[in-house]
Amino acid sequence: LLDKQTRDVPPLDATIDAPQDLADLAIALLRRDPDQRPQYAEIASVCGESNIDVSSEPSSEVLLGRETQLAALESVLRNAQSSTEVAVAMVAGRSGEGKSALIDGFLEGLRGRDDLIVLRGRCYDQESVPYKALDSVIDALASHLRRIDSLRAAALLPDDTGFLAALFPVLNRVEAVSLRRAPNLKMLDETQIRKRAYAALRGLLYRLSEHATIVLVIDDLHWGDAASAEALDFITRGTEQPRLLFIGGYRSDEVDTSQFLNAWNALQKNDEHSPAKLVEVGPLTRLQCQRLIQDCFGEQHENLSALVDKLYEESAGNPFL
Repeated sequence: LLDKQTRDVPPLDATIDAPQDLADLAIALLRRDPDQRPQYAEIASVCGESNIDVSSEPSSEVLLGRETQLAALESVLRNAQSSTEVAVAMVAGRSGEGKSALIDGFLEGLRGRDDLIVLRGRCYDQESVPYKALDSVIDALASHLRRIDSLRAAALLPDDTGFLAALFPVLNRVEAVSLRRAPNLKMLDETQIRKRAYAALRGLLYRLSEHATIVLVIDDLHWGDAASAEALDFITRGTEQPRLLFIGGYRSDEVDTSQFLNAWNALQKNDEHSPAKLVEVGPLTRLQCQRLIQDCFGEQHENLSALVDKLYEESAGNPFL
């Protein structure tokens, strides 16, 4: 993935028996700059599809009725940028009501900003790994460290980075981390190793946040584990907190059975810092449902009102359904 962002695609092997125009199209579609890739008309002309409608591109996904929630997330981000404490926002909604779409829409608005570092991950139901909620975020952190100058990356690393790499071996793909001597873990118990790893992660994020606010996003937290809740709670507390916004997304109908959420909520009861901002996502109104259907089928769809009534009643306003 790193090479894909920094190097041009190599030419096709000369032994591949492919028409030259298709070979050229394949290479053109892999240009690093998306704006330089062929558009519909050029693709259609090469493929010979005369019946392709090239008058307009597909409409992007519509985010309806979430203005209040987006404003809430933007407000929490501003607090994170101006405060000495970590800001936390939890996005909750029932399955299909659009919590992930809301987070996607919020992050899309942050694209291209130099004053932010976005580290995004999610939990997966069938995945069985330690620190399930943090695993993919650490992957994103490792990718970020690999993209910057190795000397600067080395300067960002706290003394106990080796303990963090012991918990998350993917960090050893970062040259500055791999060159460090691994700590001797035999003389320490598991609790000591975890605490020193958590402190190293918080220290690394703190140094990163001296140059840009970090937006750490983890979706589907209801599938997370208790150890991840402990780690995230540790990171978001302490005297030397990073300039960071933590956004967590979860299904509100799975709170009672979630290991992560039960552990997180228990830890938050003793938290003297600012409480997490709860951003709730609910079903669409009938009017919003109508706008969504119009976007899918067009305003001139016959019997639009009857269709809206039927789908709104059957879905109870759930945008996914």
